Amino acid sequence: MSKEAPKTRKGYVRCEILQPALRYQLSPHPEEPSVCVVAILTPEGPLTLTMHKDALSQLGTAMIVEAQKMPDTTRPV
Repeated sequence: MSKEAPKTRKGYVRCEILQPALRYQLSPHPEEPSVCVVAILTPEGPLTLTMHKDALSQLGTAMIVEAQKMPDTTRPV
């Protein structure tokens, strides 16, 4: 097996490598009120997920818990 990572393809975000999340956007699904569209911008393009209300709530709670465990850092302005 080759040790080189596959080349990226236009319109696709590579999911086998760690990508920093630059920005995010949450939008209601246009046809399903209990589903949210989660768009996460990465350096290689957007990653878009659809999440049910319960899954979105669980993810939000998990992110808050993990963020509270992380050390405080100061970022230059």
